[in-house]
Amino acid sequence: MTCPESGSHNGRRRGIHCLPPAIARSLARQRTAVVCLCLAVSAVGIVVIGVNRDRPTPKRRNATSPNPNAALASAILSEALQVAQSTEQPGRRSGALAGVAAAMARTGRFEQALQVSRSIEDDVGRSSVSRDIAGAMAKAGLFEEALKVARKTKDERWRSWALQDITKAMAEANRFTEALKVASTISRDTGGHIDAHRAVAEALAKAGKYDEAMKVCRSIGCTGLKGIAIAMAKDGRFGEALQVARTIEPWNWAADALRYVAVAMANAGNSDQAVQVARSIEDSRWRLKALADIAGALAQQDNLDESQRLFAEAVELARSLTKTEERCGALGGIARAMAKAGQLEQALDLIRTIEDPGFASRALIAISEQPAKPDQLAEVLEIARRIGGPGVKSLTAIAEAMAKQGRPEEANTVFGEAVQATTGIEDMVWRLWELMRIARAMEKQGNSEQARAVTNEALRLARSSEHLWERSYRLALIAEELLREAEVATYEDP
Repeated sequence: MTCPESGSHNGRRRGIHCLPPAIARSLARQRTAVVCLCLAVSAVGIVVIGVNRDRPTPKRRNATSPNPNAALASAILSEALQVAQSTEQPGRRSGALAGVAAAMARTGRFEQALQVSRSIEDDVGRSSVSRDIAGAMAKAGLFEEALKVARKTKDERWRSWALQDITKAMAEANRFTEALKVASTISRDTGGHIDAHRAVAEALAKAGKYDEAMKVCRSIGCTGLKGIAIAMAKDGRFGEALQVARTIEPWNWAADALRYVAVAMANAGNSDQAVQVARSIEDSRWRLKALADIAGALAQQDNLDESQRLFAEAVELARSLTKTEERCGALGGIARAMAKAGQLEQALDLIRTIEDPGFASRALIAISEQPAKPDQLAEVLEIARRIGGPGVKSLTAIAEAMAKQGRPEEANTVFGEAVQATTGIEDMVWRLWELMRIARAMEKQGNSEQARAVTNEALRLARSSEHLWERSYRLALIAEELLREAEVATYEDP
């Protein structure tokens, strides 16, 4: 089975990526397994909705457009809280309460979240969820309130990470002076001090304040140069961007920065120089990404012959990778670039050769999001059906594409196939996520009755757990998903 984010068949990786921070940290404290101990480290910043630093968060509904699911979500959160409070084991109870409080915070229920967090007996658990609350407040622009929560956090590590989240949110809001002031208060022993300053440097660069950004970088040993190089490239300052990119350490950050610079050059019409920069990247994994992205840019500019040559060069490099996951990930990335460039037939041909169904599914989604012809969409559907569980996202995306093409009956059939495909997902957390994604997509297409039926199935599965702490977490997950914008997640290259 494939993790929805990693594309890996490794069950342990799926477990690490698919639990939320609050539950992961609780399990780690109880040391129920070695994997659980890994969760506490790996989960931070991977799955948190609204505080996630690795993938885009679906947009919240506008405050003037009330969510029709708000009342149901509130009722489910109340049920999750009652179940958590009924958990007898103190450690499990703390973890369950932390999960509910985090979900409340990420859905804007800050007062409720704070009230629940105060009932958590475990100091570390209470501190960890304080980070979730402070981070969510900062994301909402409630900086003073967030700082109050963060500064009351007892555990130094979680306090530092909470302040780091606040610093980043302030910097993204262009409140640079305040952000630097907060960053200066972060303990240097946790790593948060450097990460916070790097976030400020990158935000300054995005705002075109390059001198100030470089000054902040130098104060922390120049670890934020990648963001500065990327911002310079987007601003058309290619010479400076290259100069900065070539001084970056570690090497993979430098390679990624060079890739961004090369693609920006191609988008600006400097294709020859872009290809030269791309080919100068030593590591073939990053080089092929750059070549594929440049090929996509050239296709958009109707330079199809050169685009085809570069795509072929990227595919050759990808096939030379010996590790299956790296090879499949690279081929999937190229297929997505082809799809985005409108090269749908070439993308389909490439997808058929990808061994890992998770990476193939991501590429299928990219095709579904393009104005594909009915026969092309039929081919995408055929492949998605063969994939099974990992193809749930692609089936959902195909159904949406059919609905947009004015084929509602076919769309409903494929939505049903997506629901059925979730039965092949062993990990219950992942299965619930997928069901709720399908429900949101159905609702977006106006199928409210079918969406509610899928939500009810998710609730039935959540309530079926004999473990109260697990039931509580699953219910909180469903409530949180109900309050997210109805859209299918898309994937971008890292």
